[in-house]
Parts: sequence; C-alpha cells; structure tokens
Amino acid sequence: MASPPLRGRHEEPDRPVSPPERQRLGIMAGAGDLPALVARNAGARGLEPVTVTFSSSVEKALKPLSASLLQCGPGQANKIFRFLHREGVRQVVFAGKVEKRWLYRNPRLDLRAVQVLRRLKDRR
Repeated sequence: MASPPLRGRHEEPDRPVSPPERQRLGIMAGAGDLPALVARNAGARGLEPVTVTFSSSVEKALKPLSASLLQCGPGQANKIFRFLHREGVRQVVFAGKVEKRWLYRNPRLDLRAVQVLRRLKDRR
C-alpha cells in the first residue's frame, strides 16, 4: 500500500505563479544622447522605459529601447498625461534638450497646457 506524498511546511499548494510586475519609468525625451543613456540605464536596473518624444529623429533612436513610446507635441499635455497614466507610470524623468523650434513650429496647445502655462511665474 502506497502512502500519500508528504508536504513540507515550506511547500505551497500547486498554483500558477505570475512574475512580478516591472516598475515603469516615464522618460520625457528631448534631443541629444542623454535620453538614450537614461533608457538604457533604466532597463539595466530592471525598469521598463516608457518614452514621450517631441521629434521623429528622437523617436527612431529610442524606439528599440522603450517598452512603449508616444511622439507628440510638447503642448499636448492631456495626451501625455493620459499616455503615462495608461502605461502605469508613477515616476517621470526629463532628459535631453527641448528645442524652442519644437515649441514654436506648430504650437498645438490643449486646454491643460494653456492652464499650466498661465500659472508660470516666469514666461521667458
């Protein structure tokens, strides 16, 4: 007669174990090498980079390094906030230069961006 298998105190019942969810880091990416450096470093530290870019050249450089990416105008604050919220981002870093020509070439400001700009003390 076979005896039932013994279970030790440390064993848990059979159930699927889901991997822990990786923390996501939002990167507001301007021009230059710094955004790619930040994205690589975040990945090496176990964070998933979620990137917002303001130009197509920056988007091309960061697409392979990002878990998710959005290209939009810097005046589209609602779109940026919705994207970061939907992606589960809780921390954001700004990296790289945001060139003035991006701001003035095609200024698409949504209501949220206008409200933020109105609250600025120094508008230079």
